[in-house]
Amino acid sequence: MTRLAVALLAVVVVGVIPARAVPAAGAVDRAAGPGGFTFAVPAGWWNLSADAPAANRDHVPTVFQEQARSGRYAFLAIDLDHGGDGFMENVNAVVRSPTLPVPVTARFLDYLVLTIRAEMGRRGATYQCLDKKIVKIGDVEVGRLVAEVHDRDVVAKLIQYFIPGSFSQATLTFSTAPETFAHYEPVFDAAAQATLGAVTPYQVRPQVVLTQVIMGAVAATIAVAVIVARRRRAKKTPAAPPLT
Repeated sequence: MTRLAVALLAVVVVGVIPARAVPAAGAVDRAAGPGGFTFAVPAGWWNLSADAPAANRDHVPTVFQEQARSGRYAFLAIDLDHGGDGFMENVNAVVRSPTLPVPVTARFLDYLVLTIRAEMGRRGATYQCLDKKIVKIGDVEVGRLVAEVHDRDVVAKLIQYFIPGSFSQATLTFSTAPETFAHYEPVFDAAAQATLGAVTPYQVRPQVVLTQVIMGAVAATIAVAVIVARRRRAKKTPAAPPLT
């Protein structure tokens, strides 16, 4: 397997958030990615992708700045304005291009879930698939998985889309806390449905998608571990005495 990239399932306590313009009603903010894909930014979210204004990345938590600069993601966005509840909802896309894309079948999704679960176990985390099905973006069949990831003290709920393109393959990963999933699920699905560049494939390359889904889900716990560790250290640090 290729080296895993770090995706984001972040539990973040947000401090002061600077004001910024929110897209007008009906407007769709988009991020162009490789392989002919264009991804939709959920309304009001901050686009941290490479083609977004640099100012979008100046006032977000450091861990997100690092991931935005890493070059690992074709697309990255976060719901910064609602991060004060202890979990910062986010979406990332990993794109392989050029490559032969994968036709999505029920058998392939079964294989994918079993393999992800085994990989998660080797890393000391758990992956529970709650739903798997084939849906369409336009007239192209794509895979959709809903799962919970448990790692250390963190539980995150994901929706992942596996989208074939023109000699390319995209894995789109949305994450939130389980208790807010019902609120965010339609937001995630609407953004996924607005993805441009899906193309019906003709050849099967399962390892391509397997690597991408693990990049989007398994390695996500690295960002979580960093943030949780910082929060624990902050709690242990005694407050400075007041000035007299």
